Amino acid sequence: MTRDSECEQFVDRMLLLLMPIKYQPDYIYLRHVQTSRVHYFTVVQITCSALMWAVKSVKATSIAFPLMVLTLSLVSPNFLIILRVSVYYKYTTLHRTYAY
Repeated sequence: MTRDSECEQFVDRMLLLLMPIKYQPDYIYLRHVQTSRVHYFTVVQITCSALMWAVKSVKATSIAFPLMVLTLSLVSPNFLIILRVSVYYKYTTLHRTYAY
């Protein structure tokens, strides 16, 4: 899967947030995953994107952000593993199958 199709799906899911269920297109992932799960995942992605944009736009934090990530990974390498496992258990195998 290319990066363009992933971005296109993200835009499609953002549009789904504003669209009534009656008018939603027939996407393969909407057949197998509950719409509320798709909306939850989209809201999480939008929130993370907004936070990254906010950090980037403030000059004081934009310089320190890469250092914070490096420090976090060196001090607590298990943090990323815990984050990954928590996402793994939040979504079932069926949800992850139709993610793209």
